[in-house]
Amino acid sequence: MTALPRLLRRPRAILLLVATLAGAAVTVPVAPVRAAPVDDLRTQAAQVEEQINALSMQLSVLHEQIKAAEDELDAARRTIAEAQAGIQAAQAEVARITALVHRRAALVYRRASLGGTAGLDLDVREQASRRTYADATGQRDAQTLAQLDRAREDLAAKEAGAERLRAEVQTRQDALRAQQREFQAQQGELDRIKRGLDGEIARLVAEEQARRRAAEEAAAATAAARLRAANVNFDPSTLPPVSGKAAVAVAYATAQMGKPYCYAGRGPDCYDCSGLTQMAWAEAGVAIPRNSEAQFGSLPRVPLSEVAPGDIVWFPGHVGIYVGNGQVINAPSTGDIIRIHPISLYQGAVRPG
Repeated sequence: MTALPRLLRRPRAILLLVATLAGAAVTVPVAPVRAAPVDDLRTQAAQVEEQINALSMQLSVLHEQIKAAEDELDAARRTIAEAQAGIQAAQAEVARITALVHRRAALVYRRASLGGTAGLDLDVREQASRRTYADATGQRDAQTLAQLDRAREDLAAKEAGAERLRAEVQTRQDALRAQQREFQAQQGELDRIKRGLDGEIARLVAEEQARRRAAEEAAAATAAARLRAANVNFDPSTLPPVSGKAAVAVAYATAQMGKPYCYAGRGPDCYDCSGLTQMAWAEAGVAIPRNSEAQFGSLPRVPLSEVAPGDIVWFPGHVGIYVGNGQVINAPSTGDIIRIHPISLYQGAVRPG
């Protein structure tokens, strides 16, 4: 009898493996996300994201096992086909040997009948005919009958093996279909949760964008109000004329008014005090040191009584650009904007160009 494939000798172990994988799938909460502050919702979204990732890994493992089982089922089907072919060959052999035995028996019977019969010695002749049949067939007929027995046994074994194989394949197919349904159900749950998560994230993003827009609009309104209040007396048209590199530096500083202060800022969106003066003179093509003390300590000094537009004015730890009419453009401190200060606050001046 053709040996069964190894995989079909251990169907219980394979079914147990598939069932174990199904039981190992991640359980995902299906309760709707409750209303909560944005940070809480983000935490919940992150937790669901982790669960989705874990479920995806488990489903991936299960899917690979299903594909492997399908390959094994294909091999089992091929084995069934081979067994069926063996059954047909055995059936043909049984039929051939049976026909041969029948022909031999008929031949012997006809030969025994050729000599005629007598009523009184019928029993004697029958016994003699049987002996003649046995002698005629001899060893060859004994071998033929033995072949017939073996062929019938082989046929029965092949039929039994094929039947067991069909039952095992059917069991595997049923288990595979059940696992496929489980996979589809888990995948559907994954998709449902993913859609909910995407919707929740979209809502959070929209809320965050709206909050940022509102904050930016409020900050812009506040900055505009502060600029108007701080520079209510500032009229650029009243500034004294200035030319050369100083004119470039003054124009640059004036253009930055209203922008926010930021630590170590050098523009273009925000500045600190020395960053503003450095970038204003860099615009004019003059390189000066980065910090306020280095600027005041290294550049040529001028008396405050002789200060001119474009000069850098100083008090300890702070600098600004003098623009004329007793006014200084500077970046004051965190939370403030670039605006006008009176020169009376300053204690010294230097001239870069």
